[in-house]
Amino acid sequence: MSPLLGMALSACAPPVSPVAFTVSGPVDDGVSVEARAYVAWAWVADGLMDGTVEEVESWRSEDGYGIEVPPPPPRSAGDGSRPATFDAPDGASVVGVLMLVEPDSAEPQLGLDPGLVWGWALGDDVDPATAIGIVGGRWVAWAPEYLVAELVLDGVDRAGSDGDRVAVSPAWPPDGDLCRFDAGVLGFTVYRGVSDGCSGWIPLAAPRARTWFQGIPMVPAPGGEES
Repeated sequence: MSPLLGMALSACAPPVSPVAFTVSGPVDDGVSVEARAYVAWAWVADGLMDGTVEEVESWRSEDGYGIEVPPPPPRSAGDGSRPATFDAPDGASVVGVLMLVEPDSAEPQLGLDPGLVWGWALGDDVDPATAIGIVGGRWVAWAPEYLVAELVLDGVDRAGSDGDRVAVSPAWPPDGDLCRFDAGVLGFTVYRGVSDGCSGWIPLAAPRARTWFQGIPMVPAPGGEES
């Protein structure tokens, strides 16, 4: 059975710019230098989940890699969305899984189940190989101890000293089921996993504070195979 059955499916578009930051580090020596980089994005917006897999610019050395991570794609509750499986705050937060794929065709097709990707990020017992699938290639490496994420809350307003309403950004975290992101910050950055419990993901830097995150290892993928 195709691993993409029931997943959001697309032939990935060519890499795009701009770049938010670079992620680099060592890579397993069994990974071909022809492997391409992708980000599997899963978001929740207005209580609904959706996602996409995007090919991104990358480079390889003999024993290392670099990925030019773009800002997250536009997020909305579209026709393919499904109800969120957790208590999500207002806004449009997104998580992204970094991965390397060895293509067997000119245009590999990749798909994901956004509920399973979010479940993995929130510490559920999820096999990532069931959350992300591929046709026309092999998922060969990923960075399971890291992810990229943009945490967003809808702004609230308050009365200014002159009586006008002033938009402000509430502090993270909100109430709900996102306790693994209790140490999170509003905005887009790289997170490292330190535990499976609350505050299990910690940001490596404040959003826009760094343009290069080094020393993030890519290890063999969790059983990702071509269908």
